[in-house]
Amino acid sequence: MPTIALKLDFRKAFGTVSWQALDAVLAAKGFPPLWRLWIQDLASSSQSAVLLNGKPGPWLHCKRGLPQGDPLSPYLLILVADTLQQLIHLASTNGLLSHPLYSSLPCPTLQYADDTLIIIKGDLSQLAHLKEILRLSALGPLNSPLRYFFKIL
Repeated sequence: MPTIALKLDFRKAFGTVSWQALDAVLAAKGFPPLWRLWIQDLASSSQSAVLLNGKPGPWLHCKRGLPQGDPLSPYLLILVADTLQQLIHLASTNGLLSHPLYSSLPCPTLQYADDTLIIIKGDLSQLAHLKEILRLSALGPLNSPLRYFFKIL
């Protein structure tokens, strides 16, 4: 039976989180508007500089992602990962994603530390659904810096 295993590396996910999608996640989880505004201010005010020969260059304003080193960022990323897990479970319940061996079981999703492994039936339509789920989960498109590793088993 053809199977697709997708490994997500969440170490790179901080820079790929969509601010609009994060706000939608916070709203869906019942965070008050003032809290969501604080999170938007935190995300949109982040700046980075590139070190050239040990000297920082001009400040660059970030357009997406969570500020690394901020103590709140890992918790926001957990909310995004939880949303991804829920979307995958919902897609499995609706028959859009399935277990590679037993179609009656949900698609296996394993999360450990900063890695996630998603295993689905090796079908192009399921891969297209998974790509859309990743887009909806606030992690951004497949061509983003978040590293994906596909393996057809």
